[in-house]
Amino acid sequence: MAEMKFKVKFPDSRPGGTTPVGDWTYHHVLPWRYYYLCAYVLCMAYRYMLIQDNAASRGKSGQVNIGPAIAALATRFWDASKKEIDSKGLKKEFGNDCLGFNFGAELDAAQLWKRIKAIATTAPNQLDTDVRNAGEFSPDAVARACLGPAFGGFWGINGGQRTDDPEELREKARPRSGDLNWWTNLTAIGTALESISPKIQENLPSSRELDVTLKEDAWLVLNNAIAWLVQHNSRAPSFAVADWCYKWNTAIVPVGLNEDYTGGALAKMGKGGKVFRLLVGNERLAVGNAVAEAASDFVRVTENGKRDVLYFRNGEDV
Repeated sequence: MAEMKFKVKFPDSRPGGTTPVGDWTYHHVLPWRYYYLCAYVLCMAYRYMLIQDNAASRGKSGQVNIGPAIAALATRFWDASKKEIDSKGLKKEFGNDCLGFNFGAELDAAQLWKRIKAIATTAPNQLDTDVRNAGEFSPDAVARACLGPAFGGFWGINGGQRTDDPEELREKARPRSGDLNWWTNLTAIGTALESISPKIQENLPSSRELDVTLKEDAWLVLNNAIAWLVQHNSRAPSFAVADWCYKWNTAIVPVGLNEDYTGGALAKMGKGGKVFRLLVGNERLAVGNAVAEAASDFVRVTENGKRDVLYFRNGEDV
């Protein structure tokens, strides 16, 4: 079975940020380095496909049937004397066992490029413009534009107020309002990435560089999961009060209006206190008849006739 091997050098820090929705915080299900690696792998597969397409085109008509910005890339792997792909060059770029890598009979370079553009956070077709303007195809430049795919997370409590915030690790629990198929495919991407580069699970080394060994079975999982998420136009779940609870003394309390949401009780928690978390599994809520009805019910504290204690949206006083 063929496999591709290459190194990926990550940016020194996460490029850009995530646009907030109202006052809520966007939580990546997978850390940004996972999304960078995912896009980089797709780009390397795209590079390989372009080289194959170029060879087929030259063999038939002698023409380079790809855009001018990436023509030089494919031409570099063409052995004019033999009129075939330079296998030595390919092996140097993609590893000794890369020849004949099977990306799937129903996927070609044009389809894969559309898929890459679909996970980018830039405006439609902006990646086309960026590649043309750069005059080259850079997996790093493209991957930097794919760190916050629409399907990649969910909206919720500020991370500084979550007892279960994973920080630089993967989210462990699916928000109850999140679609199960969305979660299954998204976490499948994470598992596939960990199989091709196990050290992605850890903090990046000082070199910011990781080795990747992409096998065909891992590619199949990765490609199918991304295809499903893109096809179904999966989006980050909007903030749902019923997904969250806070820990008050020994009881698990739903986020909503109830007797514990008094100025005095919340003041004791302190601004930015880690008191909220996602509900998990079939967890039951231990509190009278309190009901979370809407985001507008969420922790609006009035004390002494004025709003001066806490707003737990983005963890700031109002």
